[in-house]
Amino acid sequence: MTRHSFILTLLLTFASLVNSLAVASYVFSPSLSYTERTADSDVKQKSKLTIIDFRLGYKMDSGLYIGGIYSLQDETLNVESSDSYLGLSVGWMMEQLFVVGSYLIYGEKDLSAGGVKYSKGNGFQLDVMYLFPLLPDVFLGPQLSYLMVDFKDRQVNGVSTSSDFKTSGITPAMNLTVRF
Repeated sequence: MTRHSFILTLLLTFASLVNSLAVASYVFSPSLSYTERTADSDVKQKSKLTIIDFRLGYKMDSGLYIGGIYSLQDETLNVESSDSYLGLSVGWMMEQLFVVGSYLIYGEKDLSAGGVKYSKGNGFQLDVMYLFPLLPDVFLGPQLSYLMVDFKDRQVNGVSTSSDFKTSGITPAMNLTVRF
């Protein structure tokens, strides 16, 4: 066997191994984040944050991921808020690493106090996950998310005005990914 044929054989073997690992599939990838804090001084304060993200998409043979995201957030700090976001996603998924960027095309934030609701929100979310296999097509692992949303509309008791309210943050989460 010549040197060139040996190198060609190695390259073809490597290409077939990579191709067998990178199988096209549908992906369902929910994640959950929950934090709770209590501050105890003259006035006891308790804050909670719960975030549930649902991702559904398609991973191509190359590792390219295309899909969507729906996110629900409940927050209690000084005032309770219930948020929801909907977006389109593109990312890369190979082996245990899953990186997804989402453009949020719609978002709203509903505050329980004062009848205030922010809407017409758009922005982006970046998620990085490192997944450990539980079964051949089921993975579990940590996730780190960055979210930035800009709301253009504010409604107080049904009266709409323009808004320049922005929210952003980094949140850790636990992710479960299922390929089918």
